[in-house]
Amino acid sequence: MNLSSLIKRRWIIIVILALMSVEPARLSAWIFSQQVLQAESLAALVPSAQAVKMQQSADLNGDGIPECLNLWSDQLQITNCAGTLLWQSPENWQVKEAQIGDLNRDGKPEVILLVWRPFQPWPIDKFLPSGGRISAFHDLDGKSCHIILIGWARDGYNELWGGSALIRPVSQINVVDLDGDSRQELVTLEGLYDGENIGGQLTVWNWNGFGFTLADQSKNYFHKLKIIGTATQKWILVQK
Repeated sequence: MNLSSLIKRRWIIIVILALMSVEPARLSAWIFSQQVLQAESLAALVPSAQAVKMQQSADLNGDGIPECLNLWSDQLQITNCAGTLLWQSPENWQVKEAQIGDLNRDGKPEVILLVWRPFQPWPIDKFLPSGGRISAFHDLDGKSCHIILIGWARDGYNELWGGSALIRPVSQINVVDLDGDSRQELVTLEGLYDGENIGGQLTVWNWNGFGFTLADQSKNYFHKLKIIGTATQKWILVQK
């Protein structure tokens, strides 16, 4: 490695540490290859790698004009990028994160939301004496965590897919093609309802046509994640 490459490599590591505000000993890198998470050495990061910016605008309704996301005070707005409101999340939703991608792999962009909202059991579970199979999937305030896809359908912005209350709540989401197969994965940190730790296990999910299937997960808990990479390779950086 020549001096120029060494300097670049040191600078990228410095930038990464600054972005995540963490000591090197608490930072680790992972790749997703052949549907498996694999730990990587920080030294494997190439000088040209940079933070992957999550998509916040796209032509969502197919009219040739992009729409933009505006997330403020846990409420999401879809606008025409000039400020005109086109859709707003319901008042009882707490939208923690929102990104644009094509997780359902239909060739059209949609908005992927990380939402907390009042827990609702499955309709059939209301009649079960045990409370149902998802009765414990909420926090002490009665709120549950969900991944929801919003997109253009039936001449308006509608819920394309709304998952039931998650078994384990998600604190971060990233929508990105990790392995270069032109299909995006959902990368998350999954914790516990009312858990003391912020963050959780690193998980990678694939769309299966009806919902999400877990591809792989780490055994360790992490506090933060960030995606960096090049056009051909992506790394998941996590803070312990």
